[in-house]
Amino acid sequence: MNLNTTFRLGYLFLVSILFISCSSDDSASNGDIDSNLDTSVATEILTLINNHRRSLSLNDMVANTTAKNLATNHASFMAEEQKISVDGNADRKAQLQEQENATIVREFHSKSFDAAGLVERWLASTTNKETLESENITNIGIAAVKDQRGVPYYTAIIFAIRN
Repeated sequence: MNLNTTFRLGYLFLVSILFISCSSDDSASNGDIDSNLDTSVATEILTLINNHRRSLSLNDMVANTTAKNLATNHASFMAEEQKISVDGNADRKAQLQEQENATIVREFHSKSFDAAGLVERWLASTTNKETLESENITNIGIAAVKDQRGVPYYTAIIFAIRN
């Protein structure tokens, strides 16, 4: 190999490294979501909901991955916008109907509460309480995502499966 070929290969190698290190990476934005996602609060919320359901002799709600992913994306959107939103509700419902055979689909959105205060507030709402206490609605996805100031935004997507 002559000096000119060695130089060209070295140059191509350096240019390749430069392009790889400077390329757009969607995982960086997903890393922001992951670092702001509070899975322990979501787990605590589900535990509190299921404790309430058990006190009424109802079956536990089951965590659903599709609903959790949809809830995470939406809670992240709300945290980024720093406002409660129902944007995309129909799309999330359609996705659950298609992928999970969902019939009844409900969403709850909140911000700024701790887990106990959030569940207490949901149970104080007649409509939300009816949903949480329905024996037919057994699947749930919950996400808690903090905005840049540390304020938590919550999305819960609750649904029944077609028999």
